[in-house]
Amino acid sequence: MKKTGSVYKSEEGKKKIQSYYREILKQWPLKNESYSIRANNIETHIIESGSRNDPPLLLFHGTSSNSASWMGDVALWSRHFRVLAVDLPGEPGLSEDRRLPVSDASYADWILGIYSELSISEASMVGMSLGSYAALKFGTRRPENVSKLVLLTTGGIVTPRAGFLFKALFLTMLGKWGIKRLNQMIYHKTEVPSEVLEFGTIVMQNFIPNTTEPLSLFSDEEILNLNMPVLFFGGTKDALIDSEKTGKRLKRLLPHAEVSILADTGHAILGKSEEILRFLVK
Repeated sequence: MKKTGSVYKSEEGKKKIQSYYREILKQWPLKNESYSIRANNIETHIIESGSRNDPPLLLFHGTSSNSASWMGDVALWSRHFRVLAVDLPGEPGLSEDRRLPVSDASYADWILGIYSELSISEASMVGMSLGSYAALKFGTRRPENVSKLVLLTTGGIVTPRAGFLFKALFLTMLGKWGIKRLNQMIYHKTEVPSEVLEFGTIVMQNFIPNTTEPLSLFSDEEILNLNMPVLFFGGTKDALIDSEKTGKRLKRLLPHAEVSILADTGHAILGKSEEILRFLVK
């Protein structure tokens, strides 16, 4: 199959991923609107749940994933917020097939475009992995527009663990055994639904992750701009980042930040809906 020159290995692979994703979205746990907007001239897919009279809550998933990551959380959060689950561009969702640079203000400008298109002046954010990095890009530049910030296994605070992305790329070339081994590295002992693992396999077989541009580190000055309430979750067995060092740097620079380091937990942190909600509404 001929490659497309995009983040997908082939046009057929892109269709396979997006078709599977659309089927998953049919199981969204409550009434929702699924639509696309042009945010800073980037086609951006959003799944909206909850009342538009409630304060907005933006959700940003991690790399090699999409907004299906939040299906276990949105029913609870939508009781209190206008929940906007956003597919990151250049990832295996339904947003534009264009990966944003991580070393400049591209993610911040993109999120500002979402605010502009949806007439949002201030919102809370929950980000996972790359999604929390994107939220940090925005929050460090426009803290006045972020009510509260929840970071799950975020990068950009400390130097990432060496070589993970290259190990991941190598393992995806080893068929089902390699993919199973990669899942063990990412999820560690976290139990995930079988359909999540199945979709992850389809993604790994057809999607090209970013292995060439590491996340740039935020400076002390940038982190000090985060004057909003901040909550961080990290796992001691995270294969991608050192969560304990991340938590220590956040607490040193942001004494008001709440840091929760979960023992024997990997990069995927699930089941924290109620704790996150308590933080968001207090």
